[in-house]
Amino acid sequence: MNAQATPELQFDPTSVRLAEHALDWRQAVGQMGELLAERGFAKRGYTSNMVRVIERFGPYVVVGPGVALVHARPGEETIENGLAVITYPEGVGFGHARYDPVRVVVGMTATSASEHLKLIAALAKTFDNEAVLSELIAAESPASLVELLKPRLAAAGLVIA
Repeated sequence: MNAQATPELQFDPTSVRLAEHALDWRQAVGQMGELLAERGFAKRGYTSNMVRVIERFGPYVVVGPGVALVHARPGEETIENGLAVITYPEGVGFGHARYDPVRVVVGMTATSASEHLKLIAALAKTFDNEAVLSELIAAESPASLVELLKPRLAAAGLVIA
């Protein structure tokens, strides 16, 4: 991989949960942390790191209409570059003035600072579109959601493993 290449991300139907419910953003981030840990992308402590990021910087993780990209800096809690998606048809409040409620939470892990920045930029570009939100909420299975997202992720320069 050259220095300009976007890092490879692990993403498949086992990284997707559909039609979940969360009372608030903390619960949604907790659910995402569990999924990232189950998939082996991060250790359980990654959840606390993601919560601290939102507590410190606010709802900047809401990157488009109804979509939050939750993440934390790489560190001892991250195992590999991974992507996960959870849909919340009822919506979850993240405190964003323009893009609440969040109906899709995207979780990301990265193993290095340079990969972290590249992945955030590419994923924010992918999800800053209301059509993406509608498609993801309408997905009938984890596999169909992955198939919907793969071309959009590729268009943003992401390599999905």
